[in-house]
Amino acid sequence: MQMLISFNRIALVTIYYLVTTLQTVIMDNIAWLLSRDCDVTMVLLTRTAAELNHDQILQLLEEKPAYLLAYLEELVVRRGTDLSRFHTQLAQQYLQVLLSADTPHDTALHTRKKLQEHLLRSDKYAVSLILNKVQGTSLKKEQAILHGKLQEHDKALKVLVYELRDVQSAEAYCREWPSGRPELHLLLLKLYLSEQLQLQERAVDFLNDQRSVFNYSAVYRLLPSHWPLSLIEPFVYRSLGDQAHQYRTGRILKGLSELEWARARADKVALTRRRVKISTGTYCAFCFHPFTEPNCSVATSGNVYHPQCVGQIT
Repeated sequence: MQMLISFNRIALVTIYYLVTTLQTVIMDNIAWLLSRDCDVTMVLLTRTAAELNHDQILQLLEEKPAYLLAYLEELVVRRGTDLSRFHTQLAQQYLQVLLSADTPHDTALHTRKKLQEHLLRSDKYAVSLILNKVQGTSLKKEQAILHGKLQEHDKALKVLVYELRDVQSAEAYCREWPSGRPELHLLLLKLYLSEQLQLQERAVDFLNDQRSVFNYSAVYRLLPSHWPLSLIEPFVYRSLGDQAHQYRTGRILKGLSELEWARARADKVALTRRRVKISTGTYCAFCFHPFTEPNCSVATSGNVYHPQCVGQIT
């Protein structure tokens, strides 16, 4: 009965705090609420409309890792804060859970998935700091993501191919990275053809895959001379088709630019041959002074300017 009364009191206090927007009222009592009921307090922290001191709250939650992680996810994932320290702290908290020997297997799998999503989506965390914590652990895929964030794509692909032996993830990395796709595909192809791996069959499949994007001239210089064309026939046909398309597109663009140049030249000729009558009643459209000599500049709109005024028009 006493526990029920205590719970009802905490619930009533929480309801009161939910409707208030006074920061000091809530912050002065957060420590007391956390000591009574963390779950109810987390409801307050995630639903209140008041502006809270997030750093103070995180400091109070340091001895409660599960609630600390939940509050960081609230700030970063759901509220979308841009503050770098919160993004970095969230990544560190995920790592702490993953690297703990006491973490259950299912929890570790779920946390690792959230860590990978956070590392991929966010650009606000301290990449080098998190990479230093990941190196030397079994979190190789996370290490590859972090190398990619630092634009160290060769290191990322080597982690995936050499250490994880996960060519599917390596190829997905090349296709999904937002920039530099042909360069990434070429890097991976070089790894496949290296003496250390000699994954020639995989290299052939990679070349022939329509999802792969290459700089064709660089690929042809890289391929072994003893390979028959029949081995990479789909790649050859695709490269010829793409190059023919690029050639035709280039010819069309060149023709359009030449037509535009011809039109501009014709307009210029028409303007230069145009006669303009300057009289005592003609005034410059910029300085509004009359013309004292026959030299003038004429805009396409028909306005007449002094030659010295043209350079002052912005």
